[in-house]
Amino acid sequence: MTPVEEVFENNAPHNGLLLCESVAERTKLKANERRDRYRKKLRDERETLRLQERELSAKLSRLQEADAKAKEEEKKMNTLALSSWRATALRQKEKRLEAEYLQQQLKAAVRYRSELISHMNALLMKPVLTTDLTCENHLSHRETQGALLFKAFVGELDSLYAKTDDYLKGDVELSTPETFELKLRWNQDQTLLESSGSAEIPATFDQVWRLVSSISLSDPRGTHCSVGSSANTTATTYRLTYTLDCGDTATLVFYCVLRRYVETDRVVFVWRTLTEGQGEFNHLYSNEHAWLVIRPSASLSPATKLQTYTRLKPMRLDGQPASMDTRGNRFVKFLVKADDEDVVYMQQAVQQMLETVAKRRVKYLKRVKDKREALKRQVRELAEERERMQNAQQKAKEEADKADALAVSVWRATCVRQKERRMESEEQQRRLKEAVISRAKLIHQMHSLLQHRTASSQLESLMALEGQPVGWEHKGTVLFKTFVYELDAIHAQTDEVIENSDVKFSPSLMYKRTWTWNQGMTFLESADATVIPFGFEQAKHAVSFAMLSDPRENPHSEGIEDPENTTASTYRLNYSWESDRVVFVWRARSEGQGEFDGLAMDETVWVVVRPSDAHTQENPATVFEIYTRLVPTGFGGPRVPPRFVKMFVRSDEEDITYMMRLMEKLLIHQTKPDGRAVPA
Repeated sequence: MTPVEEVFENNAPHNGLLLCESVAERTKLKANERRDRYRKKLRDERETLRLQERELSAKLSRLQEADAKAKEEEKKMNTLALSSWRATALRQKEKRLEAEYLQQQLKAAVRYRSELISHMNALLMKPVLTTDLTCENHLSHRETQGALLFKAFVGELDSLYAKTDDYLKGDVELSTPETFELKLRWNQDQTLLESSGSAEIPATFDQVWRLVSSISLSDPRGTHCSVGSSANTTATTYRLTYTLDCGDTATLVFYCVLRRYVETDRVVFVWRTLTEGQGEFNHLYSNEHAWLVIRPSASLSPATKLQTYTRLKPMRLDGQPASMDTRGNRFVKFLVKADDEDVVYMQQAVQQMLETVAKRRVKYLKRVKDKREALKRQVRELAEERERMQNAQQKAKEEADKADALAVSVWRATCVRQKERRMESEEQQRRLKEAVISRAKLIHQMHSLLQHRTASSQLESLMALEGQPVGWEHKGTVLFKTFVYELDAIHAQTDEVIENSDVKFSPSLMYKRTWTWNQGMTFLESADATVIPFGFEQAKHAVSFAMLSDPRENPHSEGIEDPENTTASTYRLNYSWESDRVVFVWRARSEGQGEFDGLAMDETVWVVVRPSDAHTQENPATVFEIYTRLVPTGFGGPRVPPRFVKMFVRSDEEDITYMMRLMEKLLIHQTKPDGRAVPA
């Protein structure tokens, strides 16, 4: 067979492979076109559905708005009608209550006059001391008869609440809580005392209205009367005794009803009070109405506005104004004094609340200060964290430098290999030249011998004259020396590689590789492990025999310093015996030919055999770990064809499969393929 025929025969599988790949590419192209058409159809349908969804959503929104508008109009009409009927009902109720109240007053006046006549008759018949005791008992009995009066007052509160805005609609000068006071002034007819005031408290609206509620609804003075189950209404009876300038005492009995109305933006308190004079002020009365409105202030700082209106009507039993004589003026003076005492009591409560708020503010400032200190501490901790991150970044940079060093090692090996191939080519060229010269000499000598017809004897002598071909250095010697030089440095990286790898475990003696690209897509990594169900000693000898007795061609031993622990056949493998494990370091380089000419794959492998943590005498186990790093390189550009990588990965997996089968046979039969026993 000629060299040309041999070349065609060697390229026949390659041509068939190219044809199959071309058919597969056309099939894949058609499948991609169908997939693109299907995806375009799905996108068009999705856009159509989205358009329909937007149109239906807009239509639904319009219908909902129309429905809501119709309901709102209907609600307004119903509210207006309800308000009209409610106002009519309240007015009718007010008129009825006024009539009932007037009737009760008339009945009370009749009873009181009857009792007064009876009392005067008794005074004429008994001593003075007995008369005083009877008067005191009569007054006490009078105080206990306020239940009907409270019921009448409670019936008036709602109508008074409805007039709140009418009485408090004017602008009143604001004052501070400390300077606030009731300024009661007579009207033009000298029949009513009126007072309007307003104050702003530097506290929140919720705090103020709750404080006023607690003071007003739970008045500790006097006796509380039950007027219903409402928590917003209270009725109280209490008495105040004052000393006159002459040394005598005068008593004021108060019948007070209070109700609270809570609204969305304000809280309204309405008072209805009847004051009855006793002793010096006997037969003098005072009818009082008061409103207190609490609402949030319009200022920027948190504050609450209080606005009050008080109307006081002092009168005598006959209905005439009480201010017509000196006794009535003193009665009015003590009424004003009682109201001032209530204001002072309220001011003290507000001041106490403000002090509490100030204490809370101090606590809040302290909490803010503590929080600031905590934030400063967090800043320090974050600074330390940043320093740690910078150190980690520096470490990552060092790792990158190591990766660059690995790349330099790969390219150095590439350069060495290219230099070897060039030297091999030059050596082959030199040998060919010598062979041509030798053949020319041989032909010339054969021609001479044929002329002398001594071809047989002379041919042997000429062959002896030609001599043996010049021996040439086995290819790859320099590259092998470079690899052997790098093995110790690679072995020193074993622990670091194991710590930074995510090992994938496979079933026992069923090894499956898992390949992943690094972040920069510069090399492939694989970290896999399996468990060998044999003891560590048996497993390490079997693995050593399988690794160091490679059946492939081109063995090499020149330049190997440790031939017992190192073998080479177009790659370099070294292993190290340690106390608790055996480490194999594999350094290989594969070069493409033909279609992959100029491409190469640089491979570094760490194989670790160590005892398993679950090892027992009954269930022996040894861990077999392989860490592989593949660096594809090429002179045609930075990108290596994926087919070249896949072909090499498949070849590497075949080698691993062969080695695992060989180890399985060795471990099961405990003998080598040549019949010798595996050392234990």
